Amino acid sequence: MKKGFQLLKTKDITNSIIDYGIELPEKYRLFIDTFNVGDNSFFSEEYLDNNYNQKRTLLLTFYKPMEDICFVGFNTIKDSISLKEDIEEYQLSRFLPVGYSSYDAGIVISLEGDDRDVVYFDDPNSDGLVRLCDDIFEFVKGLELRLDKDIDVSKLYKNWDEDFWRIREN
Repeated sequence: MKKGFQLLKTKDITNSIIDYGIELPEKYRLFIDTFNVGDNSFFSEEYLDNNYNQKRTLLLTFYKPMEDICFVGFNTIKDSISLKEDIEEYQLSRFLPVGYSSYDAGIVISLEGDDRDVVYFDDPNSDGLVRLCDDIFEFVKGLELRLDKDIDVSKLYKNWDEDFWRIREN
């Protein structure tokens, strides 16, 4: 008997998933059918860094239950499948890399077994995977935006026709 998210109709992702032979967990499939992944998957504010004359991210995304994980973004399904092929040699064949943090650590989900849909942190500084939560929706609930700690909010301003912030010099 179907229940929960299985009752909902979702869009097809792409035929390329079938070509790669990957059966995605139900909640993760619902997630990528509903939300943008890849570039522009997050709300973002930028500021002009006067030292380098280039735009930088003003708000950083952290996974609140583990304060040190600065989450950068979600992979496209195509990138996830490509990365999966790369990590299979590291005994992670039953996992799909779905996102990444600021220091080259991956966010992966289990594709099979009792922990299907469970989200893990593939921390290069530890001995294996660290369980984060039961599914991708719980993971997203744990994300929060924080202002870059080096920015003085009182000095931020925007010009009328610009889509980024500037920092007022003293």
